[in-house]
Amino acid sequence: MEDTKAAAVLPDSFLLMHEARRGLLMLLDGHSGSKCLVLESALGGMINRVLSDGHGPGTSALKERGVVHIQELHENMSDGPDPPTFLKSVQHVIYLIRPSIQHTMRVARHVKGDITTSSKRNSSTNTGNSNAIQRHKVYFVPHTSLPCEQVCTRHTEQYMCGMA
Repeated sequence: MEDTKAAAVLPDSFLLMHEARRGLLMLLDGHSGSKCLVLESALGGMINRVLSDGHGPGTSALKERGVVHIQELHENMSDGPDPPTFLKSVQHVIYLIRPSIQHTMRVARHVKGDITTSSKRNSSTNTGNSNAIQRHKVYFVPHTSLPCEQVCTRHTEQYMCGMA
């Protein structure tokens, strides 16, 4: 009898996967144009399982929503004089990370590096860097944390990461 009560309380894994898929696709649909999805390494496999439709990997769902590049978040993403090629070709850079100070610091350094490079590149054309500032969005999975939000805001100075 107790086993049936426990089974009734536990959510159906299919429903959880469906809700996670729906949430991710809605998040991507909220940003029109081309996108680079930057994932913390531990989330890559989970996202693939969530997006998989049973017929293969879920990359087609990402492509349908404008994701042209998927990049793993790592320390030296913004090293060098120019940003990586994939950053030059997208309108939005969307980060999916777990709420940890270490990952948030990596994202903040990457955002700062991209904005600085964009400013230098655009200073000769007087176009400014507002597009570079607004195109970075950070989403903490499965939830946000106040310390991570504070780190992102503090370390990107006036630049807003657009946390949600």
